[in-house]
Amino acid sequence: MQELSKREYWADLYDAAQVVPIDKRSCVHRALRSYADVFLWDHLIPSALPAKPGLKVVELGSAPGANLVRFHQRYGCDVYGIEYTESGVAQNRALFAAHALDPAHVVHADIFDPELSTRYAGFFDVVFSFGLIEHFSDPQPAVERHMCLLKPGGTLILVIPNLRGIHHFLTVLFNRPLLALHNLPLMQRAAFQQLCSLSGTRSLYCGYYGVFTPDVHNTPPHSVKRHLLRCVKVACLPLQWLLRALRQYGRWESSMFSPYLVFLG
Repeated sequence: MQELSKREYWADLYDAAQVVPIDKRSCVHRALRSYADVFLWDHLIPSALPAKPGLKVVELGSAPGANLVRFHQRYGCDVYGIEYTESGVAQNRALFAAHALDPAHVVHADIFDPELSTRYAGFFDVVFSFGLIEHFSDPQPAVERHMCLLKPGGTLILVIPNLRGIHHFLTVLFNRPLLALHNLPLMQRAAFQQLCSLSGTRSLYCGYYGVFTPDVHNTPPHSVKRHLLRCVKVACLPLQWLLRALRQYGRWESSMFSPYLVFLG
C-alpha cells in the first residue's frame, strides 16, 4: 500500500491555515451552501444516523475539524478526531476549544497505529472520513481501519472527491499536481462500491452526489489562478440556488458533473 500524499504536504497545509469559528446561524453561510452540501448534510447523513442521542462520532484525518463541529451542531453528537500531523492536531483542537468542545477528543495518531486500534476498537457509533481513502494506492486497509473502530450496528460514512469528468479538467487547470496525490480509478461508482462492499456493511447509499460546483477545487498558495477560481465559484452560485430550490435531491447526479462520491452503510 502506497500513501500518495505525504505527511509533510498536510503539515504544511495546516500550518498555513487559520482557525475560523463556524456560525451555524450565519445567513451568509446558509446562502453560500452548495446543492451538494445540502444533499449530504440535510438528507443523506441524517437518513443514516441511528435514532439515539449522544452518538459518538469520529472522523479519521480530522483536521481542521469543521466536519466534526457540524456533526455536533446539527445532530448533537459527541465528536472525536484522529489526525496524524502536529499542525493539524493543533488546528483541530483550537477549533474545538472555540466551540466549547473538548480538545482532548482530538487524538494525535496515525490511523494504522496498532495502539489506536486496540484502544478504540468498537468504540464509535459513527466512523466518518472526508477525502482520506483516495490518498492510498490500495484503500482497502484504510477502510478496514474505519471498521475496526466502529460498533456493531454502527454507521460508516466515506466521502471522496470525484476528480474525473469535468472536474479532471478543472483540476488540471487550477492545480495539476493534486492529481498525483489521488487514486483516480477509485473515483468511479463501480470501483467505489466494490471497495465498500468488502467492508461488511449493508449499503444504504453509494454513488455520486452534488452537481457541478468548483468547491472541490483549490489552487497552489499565492497563485494568480485563485482569483479566477473565486470568480468561477461566484458565477456558479445561481445554479446552486436553483438546484436547492427544486429540492429534487439525487436526480441530477452524474459521473461527469458530480464533485463527490459517498458511501453510507
